Amino acid sequence: MIECHGLQWGSGRPLTPPLDLQLAAGSLTAVIGSNGSGKSSLLKVIAGLDRPLVGRIELGVP
Repeated sequence: MIECHGLQWGSGRPLTPPLDLQLAAGSLTAVIGSNGSGKSSLLKVIAGLDRPLVGRIELGVP
């Protein structure tokens, strides 16, 4: 399980409103949107490659 609480990411300023997200283990989820909307940045934050501006990510939550 991956849970995001009030997550915001970007380069100095948030790209999106705060995101609350729950992804169940073994589930398949698509991240879609137009160019420059923050899809790759979101995945980098969830993977731990970048730090969120605000919020928290919990991994392995039962």
